[in-house]
Amino acid sequence: MRVSIFLTSVCLAIVLALASGCQTRRADRDFVPHLARVFVEVSDHMPPSQSVETVLPMSRTRIAVRGRPILLEEDVLQAGQIQTDLGPALVLVLTPQAGRDLMRASSSHLGRRMVLTINGVPIGARHVDRIMDEGVISFYVEIDDDEVPQLVENIQKTSQRIHSSRR
Repeated sequence: MRVSIFLTSVCLAIVLALASGCQTRRADRDFVPHLARVFVEVSDHMPPSQSVETVLPMSRTRIAVRGRPILLEEDVLQAGQIQTDLGPALVLVLTPQAGRDLMRASSSHLGRRMVLTINGVPIGARHVDRIMDEGVISFYVEIDDDEVPQLVENIQKTSQRIHSSRR
């Protein structure tokens, strides 16, 4: 009798452990990484074959950018949101190397625009109005204001996964 109660308890513990592990894995499977990339606008002198046209979702603004991003998802350490007079803005805190890359790119592309894409979809742009030497870049994103916190959370979660897998 004791043996059967013991075996039943052990089997129940194993089933519960496996079931809770499956739920965690399902949550991981359901998460869609948000790969943030930043592209710089091309000059008017660049041949069209070396640029890609992006279209922002709400304003329908068309911006031709270089085909290669200046910042990648692994360059993002943290994502955040700030409230401004114009509404919420997405803030990306960069790795030290990416911060230096941003400083160089912003100094050589003053007056142009930078476009933020998430999983290849353009969602925001900003003018390069100064040399960005703080290792931080912000964008007004063209999504509903109430969707910005979820966007920030997904970018942050993606960044954490990227950086934790590198340790």
